[in-house]
Amino acid sequence: MAPNGTPSDVASTDEFERELTDLIASAFARGVPVERTWEVEIPASAAPNWSVEIAKSYADEEPTYEPEFVE
Repeated sequence: MAPNGTPSDVASTDEFERELTDLIASAFARGVPVERTWEVEIPASAAPNWSVEIAKSYADEEPTYEPEFVE
């Protein structure tokens, strides 16, 4: 943590990535079609809106699992 008791930028980024990964994996497991561009509108006027693109990415091979059997 940073000296003032708030998480460091690295810790905050790591936590954000973990939460986003959990959200996407959970939605995918429930069969939600997550692969698309999402427009996220924040209800606070001082906060920016965001565009988030989620696309499948495989290393050099297809996954070894069968998505219809993921629960």
